[in-house]
Amino acid sequence: MDAPQPFWLIRLFDAVRKTRVCGKVWLRNRLHEEFRTPTTGPGKILRRILIGFESGLDLVVRVGLRAVAKRGNDDVLYFFYDLEVCPITYDIASYMALAELDRRRLGLKSIHVIIVPGRRLEREAEDYDGVVGPEERQARIFDIVVPVIRLLPLCQGYTICASRELAAALHQALTKHTFPADYQPRFPTHPDGRDVRRRAKLGEVVFPIFRATQGACHKISAFLDPRTQGRRIVVITLREYGYMTARNSNYKNWIAFADGLDPYRYAVVFVRDTSRAMEPVPKDLSRHIVCESASLNVDLRMALYEQAYLNMAIMHGPMELCWYNDNCRYLVFLGVGTAPQTARDTLIRNDFAIGSSLPFARTHQKIVWEQDNLPAICREFDAMESTLDSVPISTSDQSRAGVAARDGR
Repeated sequence: MDAPQPFWLIRLFDAVRKTRVCGKVWLRNRLHEEFRTPTTGPGKILRRILIGFESGLDLVVRVGLRAVAKRGNDDVLYFFYDLEVCPITYDIASYMALAELDRRRLGLKSIHVIIVPGRRLEREAEDYDGVVGPEERQARIFDIVVPVIRLLPLCQGYTICASRELAAALHQALTKHTFPADYQPRFPTHPDGRDVRRRAKLGEVVFPIFRATQGACHKISAFLDPRTQGRRIVVITLREYGYMTARNSNYKNWIAFADGLDPYRYAVVFVRDTSRAMEPVPKDLSRHIVCESASLNVDLRMALYEQAYLNMAIMHGPMELCWYNDNCRYLVFLGVGTAPQTARDTLIRNDFAIGSSLPFARTHQKIVWEQDNLPAICREFDAMESTLDSVPISTSDQSRAGVAARDGR
């Protein structure tokens, strides 16, 4: 039997094949990507050598500039969220959770996020760029990234840099502790969201992470109280997105489930996709409560999730807010193989244990490894309700817990 070919040789043959098919432009772009964010062994080695060289050059500048930096910076973890490599999505939630774990490990007092401009503002994959263009991605910095940052109680603030040169100056002058630890402006890297799950499996305590602000909790209470009148609040978050529509919620199944609940016992609150929030509410959805403000405001969304008796949805971006808030009860449905992101190999590579919930999840937080078909929704709701009723936690207690945690920051 022939010996297996080395992995680097397989990658080389693959690159030659793609160059023949896609042309020299593809090769040039691929070499540029490999230089900036290497995926091959030789590329990673070269990157480490170059980072070491640059770090040596920076040391002379850093020593001088740190003399004029504030002493308080020694107790701050600076998280460089570099849009050269980081997505402008709810992935920021997992990255903030990981930064918080590093802050605790280092014994620091707070986190400060520095948002660095990069190519993801200008261009993305063609299919994605056609749905979420540059203008919308720019808006997402303020609509998603910054609001999620503010959900972490020990995040003292954020800085949005106008240029990469400014980010590099801040990196030299003000930072003793950085996240990611090997970050360099010329060789940017992003956190590995899988590390939260990996560290939890090794026994590291994850909670608490996120909390809604006190003001958001009061606003959501003012919205819910006259509409729900003491009933159990079931929040259903819909994905109705124009990108990868195969991952969208099965709208008819969720409406059928909501219609089947006892209206005297339950109050169903729908949170529509942000992209559809300003559209007229469909007639079948108008039979229930629709919270448009939660679709558009991350802090209000989190407050609503905290005060729900149960949150239900398919797996998509906003559900990461629930992952990292132990006050949030949830059932999240994830059908394996419905999209490239949910392919079995991809999930395993991203350290999801298929068939199990997140390693740090509470008993009231569950991933259901099925598509959102009606029998599965009903079955899992009944099972979770039995679990919740065995250890009752009132929604008012949950709300007060969230407010108290925020007040004590």
